[in-house]
Amino acid sequence: MSALLGIPPPPTTLSEPVNGIEGVQFDRPPPGSGADPFASNWDNLNSLQSHYADWPAQDVRDWRKSSLFLARILEECGLIEGADLGSAENGLPTGVQIQQNMGKFQEFVLHLISKIESNGFGLWTKKGLCMGRAVFPHASYFNHSCDPSCESIQERMMLIVRTKKAVEKDEELTISYIDTNLPVHARRQRLQDEYYFTCSCARCIAELSGAASRKTTY
Repeated sequence: MSALLGIPPPPTTLSEPVNGIEGVQFDRPPPGSGADPFASNWDNLNSLQSHYADWPAQDVRDWRKSSLFLARILEECGLIEGADLGSAENGLPTGVQIQQNMGKFQEFVLHLISKIESNGFGLWTKKGLCMGRAVFPHASYFNHSCDPSCESIQERMMLIVRTKKAVEKDEELTISYIDTNLPVHARRQRLQDEYYFTCSCARCIAELSGAASRKTTY
């Protein structure tokens, strides 16, 4: 099973079991298969979780210094024209509104940065170097697990999410946000530092309780 993400968000559970079929992927989705790429728009991005309120004070101060520079970039890209400023988390402000509401705009930018940082997927070279980030909002709806049922694969301008093992009916589809080969305490610390939650997946609980006595590569 695979989902091409690139208009409603994809389901995160299966309506039918996929027994013994792992990582099925179509080079081109069959007509009517429901596997057509999901287009994304501003509303999809804006609906993502912001962790700005959890940022360290130094990060907030550093990013505030760049707010005017970021305003110019957004304006040049046509992303802050002809829309209402609204709240700090919603709306696309115009250039005039930015000057009149600089405090609100700074909050708007910081929330936007947080959404990109927490939901961005790395863009990797063939040599394994990260050259940037891209946001695939629908892929961000997948929760994390240290023993994920799915994997995400970058394919040109799309992100493909496909199952990597058999999944039962109504079982949640998950991906990993981090390197799952890290020890349990390192994984949990990284998830807390970068994604602001403490992982309580089945694998973490088992390893913390001592049930998993030997290292397993995932």
